Amino acid sequence: MRLINVHNLKTTQFTDDKTRPRYAIASHRWRKDEATFREKPEWFRKKSGFEKIKKFCAWAQELDLTWLWIDSYCIDKSSSAELTEAINSMFFWYRESAVCLAYLDDIDAFPPSSGAISTSRLAESEWFRRGWTLQELLAPKIVLFRERMWRDIGAKVSSRQPSSSISVSVILNKQLSRVTHIPEEVLDDYSKSASYSDDQKFSWAAGRETTRIEDQAYCLMGIFDVYFPATYGERDRAMVTLKFAIHQKSRRDLPGTFPVSTAPAPASSPSKEQKQGVSITMSTIVTTGLLIYNIQVDILTLFRRCTPP
Repeated sequence: MRLINVHNLKTTQFTDDKTRPRYAIASHRWRKDEATFREKPEWFRKKSGFEKIKKFCAWAQELDLTWLWIDSYCIDKSSSAELTEAINSMFFWYRESAVCLAYLDDIDAFPPSSGAISTSRLAESEWFRRGWTLQELLAPKIVLFRERMWRDIGAKVSSRQPSSSISVSVILNKQLSRVTHIPEEVLDDYSKSASYSDDQKFSWAAGRETTRIEDQAYCLMGIFDVYFPATYGERDRAMVTLKFAIHQKSRRDLPGTFPVSTAPAPASSPSKEQKQGVSITMSTIVTTGLLIYNIQVDILTLFRRCTPP
C-alpha cells in the first residue's frame, strides 16, 4: 500500500499490515484533470487534481494524521498487477483506515443557522450514484463529509469506532440511510450485512454507475467478500464472474458442501453409491440468467452399481 506523507507529499510503500501507520483515506469523484502517479512533477503540479490532493492532506493534518491514501495518486495504474492488488484490497484498506474523508464537490454547504443538511440536499451529490463510492461509504468506521468549498457537512459514524477516536458534531446516519436505502444498522456496522440476502445487497448498488463496464462488478467484490483478478476488456463477463464467485462462496458457507477446487474425485470403482459435492446446478444457471465462460463446472454425479435381476 502506497501512502502520501501529508507534510511533504512524498509517497512511501508499506507492505506489512502490522507495521503500516494510521492513515486517512480519501473518497472523491474522479474528474478530467486528476493528478496521477506516473506524471512528471511539472505537469502534475499544474493540475487541479494536485490542489485536491493538497486539500485532502491539509484535512488529514487537522485530524493529526500523517499519512493519506487516495486512489488517483497512490496506485500505479500502468502496472496491471498493482491495479489488481489495489482493487482486491480496496475494501480492506477503507475498513482499516482511521477515517475516510469524503469530498462532495458538487454541492454547497447549508447555511450555518439551518442545522444538519437535509436529505434532499445531500442526495443531489453524484457521489451517491457512483459504483466505487458504495464500499467507500460502507467499509470505514467513520466517514467525514465536506462540500465543494471544503466545509464540514457531517459524518457517518459507527458503534465500532473507538471512544478515543475522531469526534464529530453532526451525525448523518439517518440521512444517509434515506439517500442510499441502506439500513442504518448496516451503515453502523457492515458485518450486520451478513443477515441480508445477495439480492438485497445488489439493490444497494442499483442506479450507481461506473466509467468502465467491468467496474460494475469489480466495485462490488468487497461488498460480497469475493475476489478474483481484474481483467479490463472482458466487459459483461466481469459481472458473470462476480455472480459465479458469489454463488461459490455461498456454497462454501453451507455446512457439508465442497467448493469446486476441493470436491472429491469419483472413486476408481463405482462399487458403492457415491454422492459428489454440487458446485452449481443447471437450474441455478437458468434462473439467474448466467452464461459461464471458460469455467469448468462440476455437477452432482451419482454412481450406483447396477446388478442384473
